[in-house]
Amino acid sequence: MNNNQFRMEMHQYIDKTYDDFLTYQELVIEILDEFHRICKKHDFPYVVAYGTLLGFIRDGGNIPWDYDVDVLLPYTYIDRLIKVLKTDLSSGFYYVYEDNTRNYPTSCLRICKCGYSYMALHVDVFFLIGCPSEKKEQQIFKNKIRWICNARQAKTLNQHLHPDRNLGLFRRIITYIRYPVSMKWILKQEKKLSSQFQYEECQYCTAFFPFAKTYTRRYYDEIQICEINGREYNIPKAYDSCLTEWYGNYHEYLPISKRFEEFYHMKKNIDERQDVYQKYLKQNIEQ
Repeated sequence: MNNNQFRMEMHQYIDKTYDDFLTYQELVIEILDEFHRICKKHDFPYVVAYGTLLGFIRDGGNIPWDYDVDVLLPYTYIDRLIKVLKTDLSSGFYYVYEDNTRNYPTSCLRICKCGYSYMALHVDVFFLIGCPSEKKEQQIFKNKIRWICNARQAKTLNQHLHPDRNLGLFRRIITYIRYPVSMKWILKQEKKLSSQFQYEECQYCTAFFPFAKTYTRRYYDEIQICEINGREYNIPKAYDSCLTEWYGNYHEYLPISKRFEEFYHMKKNIDERQDVYQKYLKQNIEQ
């Protein structure tokens, strides 16, 4: 094989890998379409968020090297949302949360497509909660959220990953020492923190997320429709302020090496997690 032949082989491999990645992107958008239908029908004021909103505004669709879809919804709607998902989610989709998944590893709710692992393809529904106004109290509050999220992931994530990614015995011991609490206690604290401040009365808010940051709550009060490739989604009317608050100068792009690395890493994670899911299904069928 000479250099040109190897170059050609690399191009073919990357093209095939990216085509598969684009398929994953489209599948996740189908999930978002279903979530939008549910929210429109039942008047849930969700908004597209984070990198998804960034892609919609800056790139006119998905960020080309990202498949992830995130939305925000006030925590006050969580009970109604779960009730609706149990009865009105279309066939071909399912949701996962702590009410139906043992040792669920994250605080967000996930809407998923049947046939795909909830660790591989999903729409993440993050819940907005009220946050103190004073800077020092904000930091204390967010530190508590981060600790709870990290404890939850550390104690459960090992059960949901590819065997090659599982924590070794030493890491499991360290996790036990660092987070000497039960899942029951973690879930109790999460609910307590989520309801500690009245969302509608707060000047600031945050999301229950390991990288919790402070957001200006009024940015999420008004919603507008954004049309992407003939499909409609909810975005904050103050989307420019939201994106600036999250990313600063959000029109800048990462270097191509970083963008390629992010795409390739995501594609690998999806494949690995879907592989675990398929093996799980096969074992259950055989049993």
